[in-house]
Amino acid sequence: MVGNTIRLSLERHHEEMEVLNLIGATQAFIRRPFLYRGMLYGTFGGMIALLVTYCVVHALTSPTEQLLSLYQGIFTLENLTFYDTVAFLVASILLGWLGAVFAFVQQRRALNEY
Repeated sequence: MVGNTIRLSLERHHEEMEVLNLIGATQAFIRRPFLYRGMLYGTFGGMIALLVTYCVVHALTSPTEQLLSLYQGIFTLENLTFYDTVAFLVASILLGWLGAVFAFVQQRRALNEY
């Protein structure tokens, strides 16, 4: 999703990138805002995924305990630890960044072919 969103953003800013190329901007200078945007999308996606996970665990805790009391089982639903949460957010940021990199490279190759 991040790759497609960045690709659409690249198409929307195509004329601006052409002007930047004409005045001598480097590819890194042109690419940087899109990479930041990909990281931002990854961060928001990770936070939404964590929020959904915490809500599902909270909603299922009581029914799970009731079911386990009927069968005298030992099982508990636990939320992610702090380190797992941080690792999940870092992974989602990295995936957003990678999606933006791949989308940028693919879009630039497609534009250079024409």
